Amino acid sequence: PYLNEYAQPGDMVWVSGGSRVLEYYQQVGVLRDDIRVLRDFREEEGTDWYLLQYTQSFFHLSEGEDDLISRLIETQTPVVEIRVQGVPLMGLFPAMK
Repeated sequence: PYLNEYAQPGDMVWVSGGSRVLEYYQQVGVLRDDIRVLRDFREEEGTDWYLLQYTQSFFHLSEGEDDLISRLIETQTPVVEIRVQGVPLMGLFPAMK
């Protein structure tokens, strides 16, 4: 993955919706184990990367998480985005400036 190449040792990655996908990748050896995975939006301060899984649940998130995702989408451009037939499914964003 992109993070294996570009993340610094100890970088923190916040994953939207509390997903465990990155933790799974670490367990099976696909993602470096020195990358810290955060799933709670309240822990996002100091995050180096944000991984958004674009889902309808964006419309049903808690107020704080919804605000975080809105700020991210409005101010950042993903460095990597996974699309299927032109539909974005997942985006990896750098730290907010």
